[in-house]
Amino acid sequence: MLVNRAKEQIHIPLSFYKNAYCCGKENGKGLHAEFAIEGDCVRGVYRPESRLCGYPGIVHGGVLATLVDEAMFWAATRAYRKFCYAVEVNVRYKQPVPVGEEITITARESGKIKKIVVIEGAILNKNGQTLVKAEGKYFPFSDQQDQQARIDMQVYQDGYPF
Repeated sequence: MLVNRAKEQIHIPLSFYKNAYCCGKENGKGLHAEFAIEGDCVRGVYRPESRLCGYPGIVHGGVLATLVDEAMFWAATRAYRKFCYAVEVNVRYKQPVPVGEEITITARESGKIKKIVVIEGAILNKNGQTLVKAEGKYFPFSDQQDQQARIDMQVYQDGYPF
């Protein structure tokens, strides 16, 4: 766990499943994205490569949806203190995302509807401008599914931060 004293903010890296497309370290064709808990937010910083283009120089929308869904999944998982799955994800592309430029992906809880947790997500450029906005609804795993997911995930030294 890293503590940034200047901002008094705790940075807690999140676990990953080794073969997952978005965050898996052993998936040769994956995104290898990394996310962490920072305050009430899940945050990741990523630099998309040219292999992720949907059009020359522009990141494919499906890749962007994957990145923001991953951050929202972790925010939902943190909110419930157990793994969750998406039941609905809505993505609004406000501006094209250029390849090779650093982006920040954020997600945080915005409410609950019965057992469903609602999460807001966004992708920002280095100037803080919103390029992508998203909202997702997530439902918690059953206790049995959650226990299996905890076995399957690669756990950091401090364990699960939720």
